[in-house]
Amino acid sequence: MPVILSSLLFSLVLSSTLIASNIDANQKYVWGSNVGWINFRPTHGGVTVYSDHLEGFAWAENIGWVKLGSYSGGNAYTYANSSSTDWGVNNDGLGNLSGYARSLDGSWINFNPAHSQVSINMTTGEFDGYAWSENGGWIRFNGLPHYQLRAEGLSIAPPVEEVVIPPPPVSGSPVGRAIIIAAGWADKHNTLFSYTEEMTRRMYRLLKERGYSDNDIVYLNPNTFQDLNGLPILS
Repeated sequence: MPVILSSLLFSLVLSSTLIASNIDANQKYVWGSNVGWINFRPTHGGVTVYSDHLEGFAWAENIGWVKLGSYSGGNAYTYANSSSTDWGVNNDGLGNLSGYARSLDGSWINFNPAHSQVSINMTTGEFDGYAWSENGGWIRFNGLPHYQLRAEGLSIAPPVEEVVIPPPPVSGSPVGRAIIIAAGWADKHNTLFSYTEEMTRRMYRLLKERGYSDNDIVYLNPNTFQDLNGLPILS
């Protein structure tokens, strides 16, 4: 009785949510190791591939209808795959599929299992990779040269536009300001004056080479004479 009710429920949903499939009528089959051929464009159903999700029904002789998602409204949608009312196969826009389809017998089909993933070439529409079902085993989407599932008329989702906010304009010189501390005066007791003077000159030349102007360079000198002889000051 549960099987009859489930079959009736799938039939009612199928009859009320038919959307034109975009699966190629000449390349509509995949092969399951335990379930045989699965038709993604049967006479009374069909799967539709969108840039962000899949929806619709496939048909397998051994397991019946396979539903690609709980949603059937077309347009943009992403399945949460978090409850019995929100599940399905998602497309990341680049053709990498993930999420779950569900067969009539209640088994889940994982489109991104641990050791494989189903993908679509969004330019050619060709499918590749494997899905996994506990009851159905591995389901292969590309068995060339004998079969390969293909969708028609796909469009690649436009990339998200990157918004670049320029930094606020810098007032004054773009190189900033520089401070040179020129300690000490020329004095017979100031034995380090020649060294500090040379260091100051070198720093000045370096800053000029880096693009600093004279207005960008600030000199700080002591207020009074500083004895820079390298010896400690004795009180």
